[in-house]
Amino acid sequence: MKDRVRKHYDLIIYIALMVSVYAVFTIAKAGMVGDDLWFAGKASSIPFSRYIQERYLLWSSRVLIEALEYFLVKHILLWKILTSFVYAGGVFLLSRLVENLYGKKLSFFVHLFFVFSLYSFRKEMFYGAGWVSTTVNYVWTASALILCIYLMNKLVVKDRLSILESLICIIACVFCVCQEISCPVVLVFILFNLFRYLKKYKRVNGFFFVLLLIDILGFLNVFFCPGNDLRLAQETATWFPGFENLTLLNKIELGFSSTMQNFNRPLDPFGLLFWGFIFLAAVICINSSIGKIIGAVPVVINIVFLIVRFDNLKIPPFEFNAAEPFISTGTDPSFADFTSLWPDILFLLQILCTMIVLAVILNKEKAILGTVILVLGTGFMSRIAMGFSPTVWVSGIRTFFMLYLALAFTLTILSVKVFQKNKFALLFSVPFVVYGIIMNII
Repeated sequence: MKDRVRKHYDLIIYIALMVSVYAVFTIAKAGMVGDDLWFAGKASSIPFSRYIQERYLLWSSRVLIEALEYFLVKHILLWKILTSFVYAGGVFLLSRLVENLYGKKLSFFVHLFFVFSLYSFRKEMFYGAGWVSTTVNYVWTASALILCIYLMNKLVVKDRLSILESLICIIACVFCVCQEISCPVVLVFILFNLFRYLKKYKRVNGFFFVLLLIDILGFLNVFFCPGNDLRLAQETATWFPGFENLTLLNKIELGFSSTMQNFNRPLDPFGLLFWGFIFLAAVICINSSIGKIIGAVPVVINIVFLIVRFDNLKIPPFEFNAAEPFISTGTDPSFADFTSLWPDILFLLQILCTMIVLAVILNKEKAILGTVILVLGTGFMSRIAMGFSPTVWVSGIRTFFMLYLALAFTLTILSVKVFQKNKFALLFSVPFVVYGIIMNII
């Protein structure tokens, strides 16, 4: 019995995660709030065929996601069970991808740390627009993306997928590209794995072109869906008048600014955990004093953001609202106005120092380092893309889900190195996990 537990402790940990996620949904009495109330009203008043036609023509290109929401709002218990399974399953596959990169089974401590880090995610990430609507749009999409990446990686490693695996990968890809943010992320990973396959076998596998065709059709669906244009016009009038007048550079900076603002918001458990662990990894794994100092910079900047407002250098009273100054100055950066530049400069410094720490620690594992950079890049891209939406300031923390998973993946990669040198480093995550749970209960 003990041998079986040791052999499958990773699976046991993720089953525990699934059960705990279900418990959170149950304790929180997750159900009809926000957009879910609207979906429930539609599901009870009009037939499915009319509903899906109206949504496509008047609101959204997310046909599969909208169809699931129509069904799941009428079966909340089933939604709780399926979402718990989907979330834990995606996380489990993400850990398997880390194992594939290192070519060995992860230790118990690494698995435990990975799951611990997830408990510091703020619960608003799961109910921002309604429990069902938010989880299906973001948690399910992210898990489908991870499944697709996992199977593409398996194809590269083993040169084949079974018929069932190929079918599952296609379905996961179709579901992913229904979400606008996922389309470019899927494209990046298809091209990345196609390049890996070509480099390894000196030939091309046609399955990658099937996935590429699906992704292209997803892009076309997003661009030509009549509902998307109508929704953009309505959301612009409601949330961001004048949004259409912003230039390309303005929108990129808007996405960048909003990402930095939320990720460095006061007392965010996961933000503190991420920047703090970067510093811990530098202290344990880097010998030079300069390297340790560089590792300390991101968490110091994070602490600065706790006490300093973005629009000036005054200590705030008790609030932290940077949306207004960023709409006026953050989307129009100017060297003549330092207040429009310094938050972006500090965030870039955080990213730069983090990349230096990763490069030094993973300098002997070039393939792992390259994968981490790719995952982090696509994670940030998925959030910065919100700068192209007029709801950038009102969409909330739920739009950070893919980015947070990318950051958790990075922490897991680093934890392998850290725990090899000091297993007690796991204790570092405990205060942030406890703090995250308390914050989520409140």
